This record gives sequence, structure tokens and C-alpha cells, in this order.
Amino acid sequence: MLKTLILCASVICVADARAQDFGGYVGASVGYSFLRSQDGDGLATDYSLTVGATFTPELSAELEYKRSGSFIAVSSEGLSDFETTNVSLFGRYTFDPQASGAFVRAGVSTVSIEQTMHGELSEETGTGLALGIGMQFELIEYVYARPEITVYQYPDLASGSATFGEISIGLGLQF
Repeated sequence: MLKTLILCASVICVADARAQDFGGYVGASVGYSFLRSQDGDGLATDYSLTVGATFTPELSAELEYKRSGSFIAVSSEGLSDFETTNVSLFGRYTFDPQASGAFVRAGVSTVSIEQTMHGELSEETGTGLALGIGMQFELIEYVYARPEITVYQYPDLASGSATFGEISIGLGLQF
């Protein structure tokens, strides 16, 4: 799935290079995440990197890499420790690029989860959907701040479904 996401992002970037309104951006963010799964609920700090390409002032595509800190989840079976890595491909629509900078984004995401429970390590991967809302504020020319909320839903994990939510703030550079 990761190879497919990278290939799709590459094709989008190459096709976008010919568009008249082309622009790119990179960003980094830090956030606070929650996990809700059948194995328990937990909270963690996460970090992400985003690379994006703009097709029009309203439409963009983004490739995001996110790594969480350690979720300490509490369930009926005891404490477990989760670490997650997400790779997501988003389409983004900005409502009024010149005024508010409010946007929605939706996409496909893949997750890799490492769980330690009772001293035993297990790993699993899954694919799901992601949906986010946020604002983008220009700080100085080519530099922006971006608060957002994103929810990731993974229904096909071997251990059942999992939902990750995130509140984050990021900084980015447009080129």
C-alpha cells in the first residue's frame, strides 16, 4: 500500500507541474492524538511531515507521514503500549483561499501498529479513510501556520477496528 501511495503522489506531482496554478508546499506539525480500539483507549503526542501540490487555488493533494509517540491504552485485559506510523494521501479543498483559508481534506491512509501487552510484541497493518478540517494562516510570505483536526478510521485490522483522532498545529513553507 505504501508503494501505491508514493506512486500516486509522484504521478500527481508530475501532472501538476504542467498546471498553470502550480505550487508546492512542505510542512511539519506536532499534535495530540487519541486511540480508540477494541484493545483499549489511549493518548499520545505525534509528529507529522506533509508534502503537497496545488492544482488550483482551491484544490491540492497531500502526502503525509505521521509517527505517534507511545499510546498507553487501558482495556479490560490490562495496560498495553501502542506505537503507530501512518502514511496518508489526501485531496484537499480550500473554501476561500484569499480570505479564510478554511479547508477540508479526505483521503486514504495506511497504518502500522506495534503493540506490547504483557511483554509480548505484536504488529499489524491496515488501510482506512481519513477526514480532516482546518485553517491555514499566512505568517509571512511563503510561511504558514496550520491548525487542524483529523480523524483516521481503520476498519480492517486483525484485532478489530481502530479510530485515531488528532488535534495538531503545524508550520509550512510554500514554494
